[in-house]
Amino acid sequence: MCRFTHRSHQPDIAEKWGPYPVYMEQSDALTRSDIAILEVLVANPGRILSRASLLRSAGLETLSERRCDASLVILRRVLGAESIVTVRRRGWMLSENALVAAIALLTAVADKL
Repeated sequence: MCRFTHRSHQPDIAEKWGPYPVYMEQSDALTRSDIAILEVLVANPGRILSRASLLRSAGLETLSERRCDASLVILRRVLGAESIVTVRRRGWMLSENALVAAIALLTAVADKL
């Protein structure tokens, strides 16, 4: 058997590190930049927002544009995979079904602060 076609005997990364951490409450998973981006998405329902406009509206223009992507991954993990819709080459928008959950999450975060 060719050694390049055989699957490695080492554990996969998912097996090695386990799943993403499970938080006691969903609001514990969010940073201030994640909350700011979620507030912008909630304030603009049904509107497609680019990476630059998300950061500008959230007051995070000094951060890297890739930080916006990381925040969207975290928000999808907390709200659900279908909560943030990707519109190819244009940006992202909050789905109508996730709007109520996002508002509830922002309310829970505000109560903790």
